[in-house]
This record gives sequence, structure tokens and C-alpha cells, in this order.
Amino acid sequence: MRNRLNEQVNRFKQIMNVISENTNDSIDFVALTGQVIDQLEGGYYHPDMRYRLKGDWSKYGASGETMFGIDRLKGGSINTTSAGKEFWNLIDNANAKNTWKWNDKGGQLGERLKVLAAQMMKPQYETYTRLYLTPESQKIINSSKALTFNFIYATWNGSGWFQKFAKKFNEDVKNNLSIGELVSKVLEYRRDSGNRIIVDTGKKLENILPNIENIKISPLSSTASDTGIASNDNSGNNQPSLFSTLYNKFLDSQKASNKA
Repeated sequence: MRNRLNEQVNRFKQIMNVISENTNDSIDFVALTGQVIDQLEGGYYHPDMRYRLKGDWSKYGASGETMFGIDRLKGGSINTTSAGKEFWNLIDNANAKNTWKWNDKGGQLGERLKVLAAQMMKPQYETYTRLYLTPESQKIINSSKALTFNFIYATWNGSGWFQKFAKKFNEDVKNNLSIGELVSKVLEYRRDSGNRIIVDTGKKLENILPNIENIKISPLSSTASDTGIASNDNSGNNQPSLFSTLYNKFLDSQKASNKA
């Protein structure tokens, strides 16, 4: 029993070390969004390109003018924010629809456009996290650049996919998986999604996420008990996990030290 308790405490300490080293302040949303754009999102597309440039445009369907995966026609309210208006004004002033090539990343305007895209996406990201992720899940994500990157990209996938991923993630957090195990899990969500695009981007994320914060993806445990923290009584009723108890004590101590 004592060995079991020591294992649980050590696991908690490992998780808290990650959280302490990667606090909210160290997560640069704009920088991570820039990486999402650089590694996963395309550049410029305008429907007029169908007439002035050769190529197979069928994959775009009825898409409108698009930059960094943001559709001007179907993107919704993010395009009418102050950042959204500046984003598209810069593109219009550059006469992009007549002068830019397909998949153009904006040249000298590119960095400014990425900052504006981050400002456009952040309110949506914050809304989705508030609606679909538990407070404990949010804390874990905010402690990890890899997990934050994953859920920023999930915002691009839309509210439906974000909610599906979040529901599974919340359950995995209850099982007190390590950061590495959780990263493995979010990749698994995409592999098992049944959607070709989601699966394909999941394959790309397998190479991206571990390198974002130099973490090693942990092998997934076959049972909840293998994680060393989750506990149930013999009747099958869930008991408060040791992680939750220790984590709350940690937060209380942080608040006390801040007041001091």
C-alpha cells in the first residue's frame, strides 16, 4: 500500500514539474498559431484563380477567398473583428486576387498576417475551451505547448471536431495520464476519426507535437490502473483521484504564497 502511494505521489510530482516549468505565461499563443499556419495551413486561394491559372481546383469546391485556412466567405464572425478586417484589408490592398500565386504566404505581409490570424482565432479558441473542456483539462493544456498547439489546430477543424476531441480528452485527464500519454491520446483521436483529412493531419502531428517541447511520447497504458493514479473502490464507484487532491492542495499553496 505504501509503495502504491509513493508511486502515485511521484507521478503527481512529475506532472506538477511540467506544469511549473510551462506556466500560462510561457505559452505564446501567437507564436504557436504561427507554427500551426506554417506547418499545417495553406496560403492564398481565390476563386478567380480557376480562370487565370491552370490546375485542378475541384478540391476547393464552393470555397471563397481563403488565406491560412480562413475562408472569407464562410469564416463567420472572425472576419468581422478588428483583426479580421485588417487581415483582409491588407490582402485587398496587395491586390492579391490578381497578383498572388496559388498558396502564396503573403511575402513581406506574411508575418503580420499570421499575427492577425492568431488574434482572429484566439477568441474562438477560448470559447471552445470554455465550453467543451473541464477546468482541469484546461490547466493541463495550458501547461503544455504540444497540447496547446493541438487544440489551437482543433479550432481550425471547427466546433464539432473540437467538441469530439475535448470529450475524449476530458475522460483521459480523469485517468490522470502523463503529458506524454495525453499527447499520444490526441494523436489517437485523429487516427481513429474516420475522416481522411483529420487522419492525414494526425500523421503530420505525429512528427510535430513531440518536437514542440522536446517531449517523448509515452506508450499508452492498457488499463487505467497502469497509470498509477486513478482509483476505484470495490463497488465500482469513482473516488477522488490522488492527483485531484494533491493538485488542489498545490493551488491552495500557490494562492497562499501569492497573498504573502
